Amino acid sequence: MKTMQKILMILASLGCAASAYAAWPVPSVVAHGATQITQGKGAVIYVGTKKAVATYLNEAGACKVSVLMSETYPDQIPYHLASVRFGASVAGGSAANVETSDGAAMTLACGPQAESLTIETRDVIAYPRTAGPATN
Repeated sequence: MKTMQKILMILASLGCAASAYAAWPVPSVVAHGATQITQGKGAVIYVGTKKAVATYLNEAGACKVSVLMSETYPDQIPYHLASVRFGASVAGGSAANVETSDGAAMTLACGPQAESLTIETRDVIAYPRTAGPATN
């Protein structure tokens, strides 16, 4: 009976170890804060004060990207204004940058053979250097 208990304890330990390993975070090649999608899938991305919905299709090894972008407003205004839709063809293995009017931007990076599209957002506002007090 002791042998059977030992075997069960070993199996239980292996089961716990396997489940802990399965829950271990796997490092990703996608940068922190970036979103990666596959063909036909979409993603919602916030770019500055704007909300974008992006999707793409593989067209001859290039990412044919479609983005719908609209302004976002506080909860007291329950609608979106100033929506725009645009499309771009990004060659596989290259990237395109899109800047918004509020100083934010997103990079659309098409993977090799258009297997994936990585979208990364950032602020691009370059604040002017303020002049110090005049000295004569």
